[in-house]
Amino acid sequence: MLKTWNDLETYTQYVYSTLLNPRDNGVEVSRNVVLKGLKGEYQIDVFYQFEHAGFIHRVAIECKYHNRPLDRDTIMPFCNKITDIGNIIGVIVSKSGYQSGAKEYAEKHGITLLTTEDLPKFNILVADYLINSILPTKDWIGEPFWILMEREEDNVSGSYYKFTQKHNGRDVIPLFFSKREAIDFLNESEQSLHFAIRGIPQHYLKRLIAITERLKPLFFLMLPALNEEQAKGLLIEPTELMKRYLLSEISAEEYQEFYVKRKSHYKNELTLLKILKAMKGKIGEELAGKILKNKKR
Repeated sequence: MLKTWNDLETYTQYVYSTLLNPRDNGVEVSRNVVLKGLKGEYQIDVFYQFEHAGFIHRVAIECKYHNRPLDRDTIMPFCNKITDIGNIIGVIVSKSGYQSGAKEYAEKHGITLLTTEDLPKFNILVADYLINSILPTKDWIGEPFWILMEREEDNVSGSYYKFTQKHNGRDVIPLFFSKREAIDFLNESEQSLHFAIRGIPQHYLKRLIAITERLKPLFFLMLPALNEEQAKGLLIEPTELMKRYLLSEISAEEYQEFYVKRKSHYKNELTLLKILKAMKGKIGEELAGKILKNKKR
């Protein structure tokens, strides 16, 4: 229930953050942001930006907690903000809708008008979030692991394949370094019809470790094996799995990218043209002449 303007802003931020980050895409949705325009600085209720196909998309959202439909004069200041900032998409979210004059004015200025009813309902949002972030789909790629999950209708359930034998009373979940090895293993399993292969990207690996924290299983890093009896590999604790294979755990202090200046092939750093000019005889003169001729074209 949205009881105050703060509730409206918080919920709008939450909705957009969830919609834009179903797989931890890294899109930050911020509140109370100040953006610069040609004529001054402007406060924005909710703001986000992301890059796609080489283009940066910026979106500014104004939240209006009014008891009556917004009129033209109420939305005009925000439209002016967007025009002055430039290269940004403007959106207004209103608790009580809009009058016809506001709709016409917004359309002329390219402003999107939404109401709280247009925002996804909380239960739908949570359901979509679970589908996108908790249950892997067949198009996910392993970064670096592949896992076997129980089939359910057209996707998978939240249950993982576990070895029949436990290790010191703990379940053991196999992880594969390639999809081909997972396929070979699954094809030899008596439960091949009950499990599907899913890739584990980095964002899901983080969640997998968190999800299984309460169950406290062990993971088994598989070497190529056709069946469970032949399985060879390395038992690993979830905490160690996180430390070794989760990229977000690598700090800037541990590894910094750096480059060295390429050394010249010649101590006196002469260019090829200078070398040819310095050569005695007709051959050097002819080669230098050809290079000069090509450079002038």
